Amino acid sequence: MSCAVVTYAKPNITQVEGCKEREDCKREGGDKVTLVGENFGAGGAQVLLNGEACDSVTHDDSDPHRKLVCVLPKGKGLNRGFSVIQLNGKVAFAPPRLSISYALCDAGQFDNATLGACSDCPAGTFSAQPNLLQA
Repeated sequence: MSCAVVTYAKPNITQVEGCKEREDCKREGGDKVTLVGENFGAGGAQVLLNGEACDSVTHDDSDPHRKLVCVLPKGKGLNRGFSVIQLNGKVAFAPPRLSISYALCDAGQFDNATLGACSDCPAGTFSAQPNLLQA
């Protein structure tokens, strides 16, 4: 009796869709994104965003080797990059042009690292530009 092993070439990410053209993704997470490419495998792939696992990764029913959907984790920052790890361990890194950005804090707010959310500027301070607190 012989056992057949199926292997795939290294995966390749060619397109990312979601979050209003990949910008303004919700800081609290939950946005669905679709990764398009090749050699993702029939199932079991993982998707990472800047090294953090995306939730609910699913292979497309009609084209599992070329399309993945995942739910973004909570996060912040600009130009966050994707990677895909096949079930057998081969990794693909999306080119920088396919990164996503989380929403910035509004003017009058700052990125409160303690809370992990945007907070209103304290009295006597201001933020003329998003994410910048000045005294």
